[in-house]
Amino acid sequence: MLVLAWLACAPPSPSATERRAAATATDPDQCAQMVDPVHADECRTWVAGDLASDGQAAQADALCAQNTSQPWSGECFFLVNDALDAIGEPAAQRCARAGPFRGQCLGHAAAREGQTLLAVPGRETEALGVLTARFSSLRSPEVARAEAREAVIGQLAARAPGQPFSAALCGDADEALCGDALQQRISTIPAPEIAAACGRRGAPLWDEGLHPLAAERICGGLQAAVDGLPDQ
Repeated sequence: MLVLAWLACAPPSPSATERRAAATATDPDQCAQMVDPVHADECRTWVAGDLASDGQAAQADALCAQNTSQPWSGECFFLVNDALDAIGEPAAQRCARAGPFRGQCLGHAAAREGQTLLAVPGRETEALGVLTARFSSLRSPEVARAEAREAVIGQLAARAPGQPFSAALCGDADEALCGDALQQRISTIPAPEIAAACGRRGAPLWDEGLHPLAAERICGGLQAAVDGLPDQ
């Protein structure tokens, strides 16, 4: 009976809209006043995300550390890490506290780090090593290397869209990586167009300097395959 009486007198739990409104006010004190500790954690998570969006990393981290329930404790560090666009060791430290969101947190941070390193040609080898190390915390060494390689290839293939692919776009990547990037770059182009480029030493798909690699990786045997296609 005492429990029922307490429940009857207890203030109503704030709705999700009210909890978000409290967070929008960026007032952690409002979160602490919530009776339900899970609701308080949710509120603090939103406040921390807003603080991180304003660049207040230390305050956001401190607020996340006050959470005691999952998934909010982990999601708070994940949300803050993404809001800060964090990479490197600061990101790794937050992701270690991200609970069920650790994998997503590390994946997002690794993607950002890769994009930063690969923003311009010249750091491809470094990016491959860094991404392999990051992915190794989630995958076996073999899978980590494969995923890191795939990520670098994707970045290389997307460089300078609309222009002929060139060795310069590969930076310091080795020939095998560069060749894989070229193959991915032209993977959606019809075979007859690729065969025609082979006959023109790459134009307009790759430049002449890359043609020896393309001739070995792509053009060999392609014409025979094209010849075997039915007439349109």
